This record gives sequence, C-alpha cells and structure tokens, in this order.
Amino acid sequence: EKGGPVKYTMLVFQQTLDQDRAKFIVAQLGKLKNLQVDFVVNDSPTNIGKVLKGEFQWSSWGFPTLDPEPGLWNAVHSGLPSNYSKYKNADVDKWLEEGRVSTDAAVRSAAYKKVFDQLAKDLPFFPYIVTQNSFVCSPKLVGCEQYEDGIMRFDKIWKKA
Repeated sequence: EKGGPVKYTMLVFQQTLDQDRAKFIVAQLGKLKNLQVDFVVNDSPTNIGKVLKGEFQWSSWGFPTLDPEPGLWNAVHSGLPSNYSKYKNADVDKWLEEGRVSTDAAVRSAAYKKVFDQLAKDLPFFPYIVTQNSFVCSPKLVGCEQYEDGIMRFDKIWKKA
C-alpha cells in the first residue's frame, strides 16, 4: 500500500533452540520479495509480558493441544485473556460452543472440523514444530501426570511412605 517491503519483527525466547528456529524461519521468509523479517531475543518474562499485553507482531509461543476442549477454546474463543492473538470470529465461537456442550462425538467432530478449517483460512497462529514436555519424578512420587498442555498435575502427586 505504501510501497517498499513489508517489515515485521518476531519475538524469540532466549533458549538456543527457539533462536535456531527463528533463524531458519527468517532465512526462509527472506527469500520472498518485498518481505523483511527480523527477530528480537528476550528472556521469557519479557516475551511473555509483551505477548500478554499484545505488544508484538509475531512471537514464538507454545500451543500444545490434542483435544480441542479446553485448549482450543482457551486459545481462540473471542474475548478470553488466554486468546493471545486476540483472534475474533463469531462463527468460530459458535462452533466451539457447539463442540463444547455436545456429548455426541460426531457433533463434536463436525464442529471442531469447521473450527480448524476456519483457522486454516484466518491463520491467527500456525504450527511449525511439535514439542514434547516432560518431567522426571522420583520413584517415591506416585501420580506424576501432565495436563495436555505439558503442565504437571500437582493435584495428583503423592509420596510413598
């Protein structure tokens, strides 16, 4: 619209792996005409704070979800504080609500397919890596499980005598 290249900056976490992924993405996007991509490396609290305040153009961010409920709901339903991209789509909200309240697997599947199809069109975020979170627990601890987003379920842990 104003001529010249499109420029944007990606926020990157201080971990070496995240920086390496950013370098790869920047190198690949740098091959495109009229696109200039830079990245800024910050410590985790700084990047998290910027994302929570909406002070970013693009940031690496984890979104590990297998079942759409509650992970997808939290990430894309309009108006939620966990909707970090500030994505808003009334149809997606409606389909998320349909999937959330139904006990019929076919209804849920159809609703979430619509959600994923729309997200593929709107692209409020895009997956570029799948990671695995893990914890090491002592054999004296029982019930070491994780929520699907990789956070330890401390409510289930107990210590053997």
